[in-house]
Amino acid sequence: MTSDPYFSMARGFGVCNVLTALYSCVAHVWLAFVSRKGGEKVPIPVQPGEEMMRKKFAIVTGANTGIGFEVSRRLVQEYGWDVVLACRSKDKALTARDKINDFDKSCNNRKTAAGKAIVLEQVLDLSDFNSIRRFADAVETEYDNIDVLINNAGRNSSGKSPGNPNLDLMFQSNYLGHFLLTNLLLKKKLLLPPSSVAKNGNKIINLSSVMHHFSKGDSMKGGDFESISSPAYWKRRAYYNDSKNAPSNVYAASKLAAILHSFELNRRYADAHLTAIAVNPGAVNSDIWRGFPKWMREYVFEKIYLTTKQGSEPIVAAAVRNDLVANKNSETGAVVYIQPYANPFSIFGGRLFPNSDEVSSSPQRGPMLPFTEMLGPFVGHLRTIPRLPSNKDVAAETLWRVSSELTEL
Repeated sequence: MTSDPYFSMARGFGVCNVLTALYSCVAHVWLAFVSRKGGEKVPIPVQPGEEMMRKKFAIVTGANTGIGFEVSRRLVQEYGWDVVLACRSKDKALTARDKINDFDKSCNNRKTAAGKAIVLEQVLDLSDFNSIRRFADAVETEYDNIDVLINNAGRNSSGKSPGNPNLDLMFQSNYLGHFLLTNLLLKKKLLLPPSSVAKNGNKIINLSSVMHHFSKGDSMKGGDFESISSPAYWKRRAYYNDSKNAPSNVYAASKLAAILHSFELNRRYADAHLTAIAVNPGAVNSDIWRGFPKWMREYVFEKIYLTTKQGSEPIVAAAVRNDLVANKNSETGAVVYIQPYANPFSIFGGRLFPNSDEVSSSPQRGPMLPFTEMLGPFVGHLRTIPRLPSNKDVAAETLWRVSSELTEL
């Protein structure tokens, strides 16, 4: 066992969370119940002066329902993009396609020419590596370049992966499947922009969660932890073990992996005009909670959580904005992480925390405080700082190696 630097600031981290939890809960409840208008929580306006990236083609995984459907709908109807709906069920994908394409092509709120939702013959099942490879081949047959890949699909329940019985279904669906899909498309050069559009570049958007803050080692006795930068840590999370792997630990690790994957992509493709962005959509009342009791979904989640339209906002912003890019030559700037809630400490520009002086110039950034990513005033999208290991470069490289081994990349 080794001392894990990821937890070196845990004591101060916990003290700060008491205050931010109180703030977030009070502010969120007030907005949810007092200022609720037409079923939508009142947003704080996003700062003006945004440059929109109007690229024309994207792939969205898990696009038939929830946040994925809403993201796809908005990119097609509001921004005129062509979007491939990458889904496990062909019938559900076709139904989603018809709903998205059934709109007034001349509507005034559209920002550019009409786009369309597309369903390929090949489905995408993230629990089956062979299905992922077939899907990547199908994309290569139909298209030359992908402007944006949105790795949205996910689940919050564990179990044995049907396609790979030794692997945990949740970890594979949330992270490993997306890792394989992303890298197959990169190997086929479908995510690397041609020189004609290299100025703006292409994007990979990985969905994370506030839960990434709570990833922890297997042992917490005496302050000793298994290092998150060790291969054993990631293999324990990836392999299914119903007696040792608590679902909450697997989920948190999968969302931390999404951010580390984004970090490593930015490092490896620093000169390729490619930006990877991690997005926390917030606590959203979507189909991911369908396994919970009906009363909880109707009287808690529906009242307190964001709508799928609100949850889509930071993802759409990550896709269409030109200025959300990584500073790949700096230690913290290589991570682009966006979430939908206001951060009361953003007025300090992140100066309350070490190694954050470089981000103080941007009013859209703030320090890492997880409870301000869980609840609070909805602002649409806010660039903030994720909680990563101090040796994140080693952790990200180790995760990449383990993922390549598990997916036989």
